Amino acid sequence: MLKELSSEETAPIQVEIFFVNQKKMYIGTGISVKKDQWDKQPKIIVNTPLAGKLNKSLQDFISKIRGYELMLQDKNIEMQAEQVHELLDKKKDDNGQDLITFMKAQLKNRKDIEDGTRYLHARTIENLIECKITHFDDLSFENMLKFHQHLEGFLAQPSINKQFSVIKSYLHLAHGMELTTINPFVKFKVKRGTHAIRTRLDDSEIEMLQKAELTGESANIRDYYVFQIFTGLSYKDLRALQRSNIVRQKDGTWIEGLRKKNGEYYTVFLLPEALTILEKYLNKSRETIFEAPDQWKYNRSLKAIAVVANINKNLTAHVGRHTAATWMINHGVRLEIVQAILGHAEIATTQVYAKLVKKTIRDEMVSASLHSKQK
Repeated sequence: MLKELSSEETAPIQVEIFFVNQKKMYIGTGISVKKDQWDKQPKIIVNTPLAGKLNKSLQDFISKIRGYELMLQDKNIEMQAEQVHELLDKKKDDNGQDLITFMKAQLKNRKDIEDGTRYLHARTIENLIECKITHFDDLSFENMLKFHQHLEGFLAQPSINKQFSVIKSYLHLAHGMELTTINPFVKFKVKRGTHAIRTRLDDSEIEMLQKAELTGESANIRDYYVFQIFTGLSYKDLRALQRSNIVRQKDGTWIEGLRKKNGEYYTVFLLPEALTILEKYLNKSRETIFEAPDQWKYNRSLKAIAVVANINKNLTAHVGRHTAATWMINHGVRLEIVQAILGHAEIATTQVYAKLVKKTIRDEMVSASLHSKQK
């Protein structure tokens, strides 16, 4: 395999294990080298300042397996593939050197990142687990492609790039700590992507959504979505909303709390559209207001609801929040007030929606002008 490599490519070093029943297996060591860094005759790593440490790691790896085999022989047990996997999994757990354990430990100890960034790192870890990419050995070109395809199901390319940047940052740290030499990003490249104009519903589409004839769970999810539109709550904050977040005052009913994403405080005065839905789902037997499904099911249901409501747009939980922001700005709510409602840490985040409104105005005016000229 190393003969087929270019001078800059790397390949993983594997240990070949033979069993009594003539079967054999290959186990990754977590170490990858270039073609000129592997001496096949003595089977050692050469031509790198880390050769001594890497060769010791290889010997320790092999000695661990041999020692385990001798222990099993003392108990009259023949070592099989499942015992090897059990040993290596236990070793990784004990040493804390598997990818996920390493990332979680590093994230827990970091004091230099904001809550929003911490959330991004945590979501990246969760997505890696979903794709069964849990050890350094799993960081192959094929698995990075699989991970990218998984993220494409619910993220735009700029957001996908951010998650890969998180992986790269931890891998760079692991390289510095000499925990692994694996680097799939020598060959696997991720595009930064560009942010598309955010989809949002206009007033007529919001009305179509409200009037759509729906029953059962679809009707409930439509109500939750309308509540999002008239409050600006994110999906996570919608799902976490509790009776304790409700504040009733003489001037009306408010909801307030801390955003799940960044810990920022938000406060929203409930308009009649939102208040009606709140009262409908308020249940004294439970603390949470809405029984919303997981986000994947929520977004899938919204796609079906859009068809019934005759809305030719891809509805998602994020689109509901985008709609809320542009709806408020279009109806004269000042940016700093929208910032407080949405719980944005920076006003610049809110200003994105103001730019979108301006573009919408321009596009519609240009369209109107062209239409008048065609008459």
